[in-house]
Amino acid sequence: MAARACAPPEQVKNALVNFRRLARWIKRDPRLNLMTVTQVAQKYGQQPDRISREDLSKAARSIVSAKPEIHLHPRFSPAEMVVAMARAVVSFSENRELPSSVPRDTVLGPTRGPIARPELQGCDHTRLVALARGLIDHVKTTGHLPATLGAPLGRVGVNHLYRALPESFIAMEAGSAPNEVQFGPMPTLPEISTPLWIGFLKMIQGDLMDPDLDVQTLYRDTRLQTWTMKAAIIP
Repeated sequence: MAARACAPPEQVKNALVNFRRLARWIKRDPRLNLMTVTQVAQKYGQQPDRISREDLSKAARSIVSAKPEIHLHPRFSPAEMVVAMARAVVSFSENRELPSSVPRDTVLGPTRGPIARPELQGCDHTRLVALARGLIDHVKTTGHLPATLGAPLGRVGVNHLYRALPESFIAMEAGSAPNEVQFGPMPTLPEISTPLWIGFLKMIQGDLMDPDLDVQTLYRDTRLQTWTMKAAIIP
C-alpha cells in the first residue's frame, strides 16, 4: 500500500497562521454578523406551527393577481399554502367566519402528475368545500397532496384548487362565499421545476451514472416535489 502524502510541518504551520489571520479579519469586519451553527439553527431552523389569517390574505391576493401559476411563497411552500387555504374555506363553511389562523401541515407533493386542464369546469360553493375536505383528508391519510380530486370526467387537479381556494378566500373576507367557482387551465408544477429538470438532465448524463438506474422515476418525483419548496432562510 502506498504511503499517504503528508504536508510538511512548516506548510501546516503557515496554513494555521493564515487561517487565524482570516478569522480575526472576519471578526473585525462590521458588515459581518458571526453566528455559530447552533445559533443559526435556533434562529432559522424553526417553522411556525400555524399560518395566520394575515399571511393567508396576502398569499391569496398574490396568487389571484398574478398569471395562473404555482408561486413560491417566501415563508410557506405551495403545498402548505393550498392545504391552509382548504382549511380556511372549510372553517368558514362551518363557522361563517374565517379563522384567525390555521395549522401548518407538513405535507409532501403529489405522487402522480396533476392534470393541466380541469374536467370539472366549475362548481358551487358546497362542492368546493367538499373538494377542500377531500384534499385535507388525503393529506391526513397519506402525507402527500392529491394529484386530482373527483370522479373520472369530473376531476380537478390540486393545481386548480391552488387558485380557486384563494379566490374564494378573498370573497369570504368580504363577508360571503361565492355562489360559483370556475376552474381553468393551470400549470401543474411551480416554474422552478423547469431549471431543476435541466440541471437533472445534465447530472444523469455523466459517465458515473449507472445505466440501469431508473432515472425517469427520479426525474418525475423530483419535479413533483417542487410543490414543497420554500425559502431556506425565513425572513
